[in-house]
Amino acid sequence: MRRALPFVALLVACTPMQWVKDDADAQQARKDLGECSREAWLRSYDWSWGYGPPGPVVMRDAAGRPVAIYPGGPMSEPIVVEQRLTDFCMRARGYRLIEAPPKK
Repeated sequence: MRRALPFVALLVACTPMQWVKDDADAQQARKDLGECSREAWLRSYDWSWGYGPPGPVVMRDAAGRPVAIYPGGPMSEPIVVEQRLTDFCMRARGYRLIEAPPKK
């Protein structure tokens, strides 16, 4: 079972998803996604380039060895921030992210 877990996770990660809203057609969903993506890109890269966390801080571990610590962490990477902002924007507009139906 443990050997199959990475393969199951990979299959789930590859599942096509789509944004849906009851009163929006596919064209409106694409337009809203484009607007949210543009706004998220501007906000995430502005933060990371201009006002992001400083570079690594060098500290010492328990054994006295130097260790570089990045104060921002992985959730402050511009791409991660951009994705989170896009998701927030789409959900604020009333969309839900669901599994896309199979193509015919």
